[in-house]
Amino acid sequence: MRDSSEGSAPRYAPSQPPRLDELRRLVARDFAMPSLDLSEHEVLRAVVAELPVALAAVDDEANVVLWNPAAQRLLGWTEEEVLGHRLPTVSGAREQEFLRTLRISFSTGEGVHEVETLRLHSDGRWVPVMLTTAALWDNAGRVCGVLASYQDLRDRKRIESQLRRQAHHDQLTGLYNRFGFLERLQKLLGQAKRDTAIFSLDLDEFKAVNDTLGHPIGDQLLKAFAKRLRAAVRPGDLVARVGGDEFVVVMAGISRAALETTARRLFDRLGHRYVIDGRQVVTAVSGGVALCRGVAEAEYALSRADIALYHAKQVSPGRYQVIDTKMHNTILARLETAGHLAQAAERGELRLHFQPVVGAGSGRMTGVEALVRWARPRRRLIYPDQFIALAEQTGSITGIGRWVLQQACGTLRRWEETVPAAKTLRVSVNLSVVQLRDPQLPEEVSEILSQYQLEPERLCLEITESALSADPDAETSVLTRLRDLGVHLAMDDFGTGNSSLTALRRFPFDILKIDKSFVSGIGAGEEDSAIVAATISLGQALGLRTVAEGVETEAQAAFLVRNGCDELQGYLFGRPVPFDELAGPTPPARLRVLA
Repeated sequence: MRDSSEGSAPRYAPSQPPRLDELRRLVARDFAMPSLDLSEHEVLRAVVAELPVALAAVDDEANVVLWNPAAQRLLGWTEEEVLGHRLPTVSGAREQEFLRTLRISFSTGEGVHEVETLRLHSDGRWVPVMLTTAALWDNAGRVCGVLASYQDLRDRKRIESQLRRQAHHDQLTGLYNRFGFLERLQKLLGQAKRDTAIFSLDLDEFKAVNDTLGHPIGDQLLKAFAKRLRAAVRPGDLVARVGGDEFVVVMAGISRAALETTARRLFDRLGHRYVIDGRQVVTAVSGGVALCRGVAEAEYALSRADIALYHAKQVSPGRYQVIDTKMHNTILARLETAGHLAQAAERGELRLHFQPVVGAGSGRMTGVEALVRWARPRRRLIYPDQFIALAEQTGSITGIGRWVLQQACGTLRRWEETVPAAKTLRVSVNLSVVQLRDPQLPEEVSEILSQYQLEPERLCLEITESALSADPDAETSVLTRLRDLGVHLAMDDFGTGNSSLTALRRFPFDILKIDKSFVSGIGAGEEDSAIVAATISLGQALGLRTVAEGVETEAQAAFLVRNGCDELQGYLFGRPVPFDELAGPTPPARLRVLA
């Protein structure tokens, strides 16, 4: 009997076995069968015959003496087939756990013992069951047998298997997911006696597919890619989908000499063209390849391939890159820099320097351009060309751009409070390509202008030509809304791109900045001088103000003034400096107009 205090059921110990006359009274009371002349065996049969629980009893020699219909339904054996036989004869070789449980019940004679095991079905299948045993005693108080019940675990095992698969596999593609992949990779690395190659793959144009064709098409593309990937690798290779459009392949036993050939063959088989629901979808596949030798940690092994993938996407999208030690260290340093850069504004490490912009005719300052610097601790001042591209790639440019706008407008406001002449100045701020594609940018600019009580025309936003035309409709919408606020819009570095005239027609610019690469050539050759003169004429014809950057000599300034350029900017009038130096009591001689 179960050793429990639940309910009021009596607890029988080996010294107090249940007597036959007591069982008869219980049966007579509970089953209303007082007229039956029942033997002990008949009592047990009457009690257990209709129970849904599979029950069996064995004597002290392990021969079956009781086998109810539920046991037959569970395991297939009929009562005639099992009665009088030892259970090993019925159940095959997997008896160690069962026999051990029987021995415990026989030797102790008390308590209930449970074990999860397998029992043999009559058709040869193994059935998972929870086996529960309890001792049976005779009238003398000796253990004379064991009662066993079998709980069918097939449904539970099936559910557990499904849950394990869901926990380890990607539901869309059927491949291992990240959790299952890392678990398998850890085992492979622990067993590997040769080199193991890890390929990290990414669909470069997947976001565009989702955005333009819809997520259902994107899902079908992922499934098609997974199918092609499985077909491109060896049968024993490990394949997984570890992220949205990120896949991994692990090939054991690939030598360094064969790595390049294997990688090239794999990427050739993946291809770029897929037919999804009758339409052709083209997507580039970038990859990173790492060869792991003596690497014990799965996460670290995968990170090496991810680093190679990161490099491939930055340097040569649509191709693969095999990582080496130099690349590994370089990219790790770059990632570390990106982490520090993301917190630069919060840590107070960003600085603004201001470069004067002067009127070509008067020489008076008409504005300043705000240029961000990164004062990273224990390092030299870092200039924008060394970190802006990284900020754009990692997303931290959004916070940096917002900080620059706020600081530039706030500085101009403080300046005009102390120098009356500064009330006529405007401040120019460069916009990154990421900011330009943010539909919330006009509202953000409007809030900053209101915060510092600046008229919109006091702010000029500069956009380089190379930042345009990735998404012309979205960019035109953002720029038009900014222009409607009243802020000035300048095309920066004009002439360095491939579609300058198209951009001037499409976007609402009112200022044209001539790139310093052309200005520096004034006087050195007829070609650059002619380009600058033509650009100024173009601006005049389109009603745009022209600003020449990189003016460093008197001759350059004179040429620009003669040809009608509106404003000049460059070292001739001042280098970018902190606000205190620009607005201090001893400004540069050419800028004393503000004193």
